[in-house]
Amino acid sequence: TFLSAGEYQLTLIARADLVNFRLQLLDSQVAQALNETNNHTVSTTLQGHDRQLYRVDLATAQALAIQWSTTNTADVQWSLYDEYGALLLASTSTENLQTDILNAGRYFIVVTGQAGLTDTVNYSLGITPKKNKHCLFFLYPSVTPCGLK
Repeated sequence: TFLSAGEYQLTLIARADLVNFRLQLLDSQVAQALNETNNHTVSTTLQGHDRQLYRVDLATAQALAIQWSTTNTADVQWSLYDEYGALLLASTSTENLQTDILNAGRYFIVVTGQAGLTDTVNYSLGITPKKNKHCLFFLYPSVTPCGLK
């Protein structure tokens, strides 16, 4: 869930004598940027159930091709969210996926580990812009879809 800026109180209630838990908060303001103007790929290692947050800022409406690879799809997955926290697309395997046309704006990709708490998972994540793919032309002078002028 994406929260607005402010102060929050979190209450944890244990249902057993011995409870281990981890809480990870991701700050969208410091998310690593993935550049949409060229093919941008990151390769890194994730620990256990940790999450990594990436930011994609689109200057124009366009589709994105998302390249994804990992040695074990059961150990890590990714999800694409809009700036309001609505889920748009999620990985189902190591196949590359392409979004529908996204409006200009800010988007987030969250990579989530599914491995054991002490295990590490290697992955690569990349984005490639697909400008003007499946664009529709409108006959309104103020509308410039897919970055067209």
